[in-house]
Amino acid sequence: MTDFGRPSLGTIALTIWLLLCVVVPFAGGSLSMSLAQVWLANALPYFMLSLAAAVIISCGQIDISTGGIVSLAGMVIVASFNAFGGTALGGVVAHGLAFCIIILIYLIYGYAAKRGLSTFIVTLSLLLVVKGSSTLLQSCLQGVGEICRSSRIMSGGSAILPDWAVLDFVGDAWFSILAFGLTLAGFLAWRHRTRWGLDHIAVGMDVAASEFSRIPVKAIYTRAFLVAGGLVFLATFLRLHGPNDGGWSANTGWGDELLAIAIAVIGGTRISGGRFNPIGILAASLAVYISRDIITNDLGIPAEVASLVFGALLFVIVAFEMGGRSSRGSDGA
Repeated sequence: MTDFGRPSLGTIALTIWLLLCVVVPFAGGSLSMSLAQVWLANALPYFMLSLAAAVIISCGQIDISTGGIVSLAGMVIVASFNAFGGTALGGVVAHGLAFCIIILIYLIYGYAAKRGLSTFIVTLSLLLVVKGSSTLLQSCLQGVGEICRSSRIMSGGSAILPDWAVLDFVGDAWFSILAFGLTLAGFLAWRHRTRWGLDHIAVGMDVAASEFSRIPVKAIYTRAFLVAGGLVFLATFLRLHGPNDGGWSANTGWGDELLAIAIAVIGGTRISGGRFNPIGILAASLAVYISRDIITNDLGIPAEVASLVFGALLFVIVAFEMGGRSSRGSDGA
């Protein structure tokens, strides 16, 4: 998907897909303001995760641990909330701890990228670590398992925040629209109006040429991973206080890393780097979430069949996009 000029086949297909997501429930009489509010609140965390994936991919790196990190961050918040007093201050400290853990993990990723290590392997390794850690935290909360069975600190706990600690406004339509708008405007300005954004895309297009032009490639990698880490924290925060209504489980977020990468690619992020389109990612996030909801809930298609249909939709969009690129040749960033 090009940033400017004539829309690509992928852009046209994505636009049609998004329009169908509105037309189908409208024709069936199920479209309402409350349903739209649910769609917006649920799609917002996916938008943040997809942006995180796109920021990393567009500078030539990869991160396949976002879903696992969301799982761990949420479990850290709910598990440490009572440990820090169960008060408003305790909630702030719990969220701060989760944020610091995420940033530490992404600093490790940035260091690996600067050292020339494979971020695919590094993120895969830490994906397994964070998944195991979130499961262990949940076991400790429940006082089960060999390690936590005799725990006096966490045993009998609950993986849910008290009602007063849940920020209900996070699920409101006005908040979602505001968050979508501000995030989109910020990333558009970064991508097209800042030296950092231009250098970021240049690194994704050609590392050797960027180094020759004295672009700080290693610094670009570090910044990219730190921005992605911040977005992953926001996705966790929004999901915990929005769709999850303060509840959490160890497997929350598992597998979302692959969906985030798929949304990023559908939204115009070139998997080899050098392209980043926030508008396309926003459209793809809404189209993917809404279509999954329609397929499983409105159409009543079993989850197994829905997975096949959704996979086919993903393939069609990406095939259109790749076909358009082949016919145009290399069209730049």
